[in-house]
Amino acid sequence: MTWVEIVPTAALLLAVLLVPGWLSARALGVRGLLAVAVAPAVTAGTVGVLSVAYGLVGLRWSLPTVLPGLALVVLVALVCGRLLVPARPPRAAQPRARTGRGAGWLVAVGVLAGTALTTTAFAQALGAADTVPQMHDSLFHLNGAELATQTGEVTPLGAMGGLYGDGSGGGFYPTLWHALVVLGAVVGGVVPATNALIVVGIVLPWMLGVAALAHVAAPRRPLVAALAPVVAASAVVYPGVAVMFKGMYPFGLSVALTPATLALAAALLRGLRLAGEGLPLDALRGRARLAPWLALAVAAAGVVLAHSSGLAALGFLAAPLVVTAAWRLGRDLRAAGRPILGWALALAPVAGLVLLVAAVFTVPRLQAMAGYASPEGSRLAALGQVLLGSTPEQTAGTLGVALLSLVGLVTAWRRARWLAWSWLVALLLFVSAVGPDGPLRTLTGFWYKSPDRLESLLVTVGAVLGAWGAVALGRGLRVLVRDRRRGRRREPAAGSALAGVVAIALVVLAVTVPGTAEEREATTAAAYQPEVMVHPAWATPEELEFIEELDDVLPEDAVVIGDPMNGAAFVQVLAERRAYIPILGDSAVSADQRYLQENFHDLTTDPEVCRILREDGVEYFYQDAPIPYGAQGVVGMRPGFYGVDVTNGLELVASSGTAAVYRIVACG
Repeated sequence: MTWVEIVPTAALLLAVLLVPGWLSARALGVRGLLAVAVAPAVTAGTVGVLSVAYGLVGLRWSLPTVLPGLALVVLVALVCGRLLVPARPPRAAQPRARTGRGAGWLVAVGVLAGTALTTTAFAQALGAADTVPQMHDSLFHLNGAELATQTGEVTPLGAMGGLYGDGSGGGFYPTLWHALVVLGAVVGGVVPATNALIVVGIVLPWMLGVAALAHVAAPRRPLVAALAPVVAASAVVYPGVAVMFKGMYPFGLSVALTPATLALAAALLRGLRLAGEGLPLDALRGRARLAPWLALAVAAAGVVLAHSSGLAALGFLAAPLVVTAAWRLGRDLRAAGRPILGWALALAPVAGLVLLVAAVFTVPRLQAMAGYASPEGSRLAALGQVLLGSTPEQTAGTLGVALLSLVGLVTAWRRARWLAWSWLVALLLFVSAVGPDGPLRTLTGFWYKSPDRLESLLVTVGAVLGAWGAVALGRGLRVLVRDRRRGRRREPAAGSALAGVVAIALVVLAVTVPGTAEEREATTAAAYQPEVMVHPAWATPEELEFIEELDDVLPEDAVVIGDPMNGAAFVQVLAERRAYIPILGDSAVSADQRYLQENFHDLTTDPEVCRILREDGVEYFYQDAPIPYGAQGVVGMRPGFYGVDVTNGLELVASSGTAAVYRIVACG
């Protein structure tokens, strides 16, 4: 499939993500760049809530049933907006990120440039638009989306249970990503929908969010908002490593929605501060102020429902902003003669942070995540990675962006200190995740103590600082030029052409340094291209094509058994037939599945094998030649699927190369 052929799928997903969220945000009083940037998060929150509601009432999840639900939510938002937002609300009541017409085009160009840089590396690494990733997490999510397509269930309260043989998936699991893929799969299937959603559901929303966050932090510097997405495109870890390589799609979606949600929160809290300083306290309870907070609540729900770690991400990154705003408002309330309410408001965010920190040490699920085995390292080396990157190829580009970010950190400390603190908090969490085990590292259990996940948040905020640093250096150079030419200091205009050219040049040099683009492409290719894959390919391109053609050979209710690490698991997503073992993790297989993994080759001699096959409705066996994998290879991991006598009790259905599918007749 060419990238032109995937356009209808991408267009459908983009419309689903942008239109309902933008209409709802506008109806609730959000304007300008903020309304566009937060639209995917608002839609995501809506889709997440609908997925739960549809599951409770037993309504099938599909495009024809979801579109009316989205339309109904937009209608509710319009009604709420009409009731809550007066005809001409106070200026401080409308969170907006407006720019001049020319500056608006400049920001749009920056967003498109950042999106294009990242998408180009992604497309070049894949080659074809329907190339199948072959990593643990990506296979799980591909088969999860196919399961949801077949069952019509995407509720986070158990829809993924069918992937787990032991039933451990019956609890909560974030399915927002899968819910969106199902909507796009109606055009071309799960794999193209997944690849398209990476672009329009992760890359583009992330770029929009970074631009909005930059504009809220530096409202008088539109060039910062324009350059921030370009700086973001220089990152390798996100979305390159976290999403495209490792396949952590739900987490990637949550990160992509975070900056816009944070930007809206900053705009609203800034409005509260202005109201507290310049308006009567009663204005804080005005109806006009309630509507955009509803938009923020839905957007935050989108971040959290996309992935549970989104709650911690928003909590920690927004903490400096929320604590500062709450303290100021509490002070105003105390000055107005309401000491109890004032102290309660001032201390509420601190109490929330304490509860968030305590949760990772007390909640069993979070304790298990914090106990996840993750390699320990040096915190000093982690700081070096922030400055120099993790590979020699990244050093020059990473160092340039890091230096710009440090300049931006100093600038933000003077003008938007909350943003500087947010970056420092993200840096502390990243360094803690890399370092040795201890209470501080346990705190990163929200992210499985994964440095890649924490660095994704770090580069999100760092992109804004990097762009701000470039603009600050450009303006500083403009001052020096005028000083030398006129012999006196004169502050340049905000839109100084020379300052802008210098800032753009600095960003372009940092982003396009030789090796950076190649590193981004190579990182993605390592998950998609068998010849450069980080592990032996589970299936060659020819084998994947063979598997896809099985939908014309196998009955619709076919259940296929085989080694999931040697091609059999792709039967579910490519042939739309049920794979008996659809995921790779052995911790979630049932006792029956484990028994067959060990003993299936005794098909004609072990009655227990036939008993399990009959009870679970397994009638087909997928066989392939063993591949090397780790110290013991796939034969040592699942020996029952190798050394099978295919001449006894099995009938050949189809074959290609070393792969073949047999009908099991021994248990008839």
